[in-house]
Amino acid sequence: MPLLPQSAAGDTTLSCIALGSNKRGGNMEADGYVLAEIPGFGRIYDCGGCGNLHLSIGPVSLTLTPEAYMQLAALMNTSAAQFELLLHGRRLNPPHQLPGSMPPGLEGL
Repeated sequence: MPLLPQSAAGDTTLSCIALGSNKRGGNMEADGYVLAEIPGFGRIYDCGGCGNLHLSIGPVSLTLTPEAYMQLAALMNTSAAQFELLLHGRRLNPPHQLPGSMPPGLEGL
């Protein structure tokens, strides 16, 4: 998956915004678009300037080409579907646990 290197500061989103204008000659703030965001967790952002997508989760930031972003989206969709099946299977045939208990962190699922 072709990832792009981060800026020296480690925050690729800010480094693109700091450029002020994009390659297409437009205003970054006007051209930028948040594709998805979960406050306090992360976001996926198209700055409108560099032609790439920026993914930030907590302190981790990645800059992805559009093709790499679509591969990541397909990977996450497949993973989520498989994880749902795994959880369903665990509910039907729980491993050697006390009745009604789930592994730590999965109690509400």
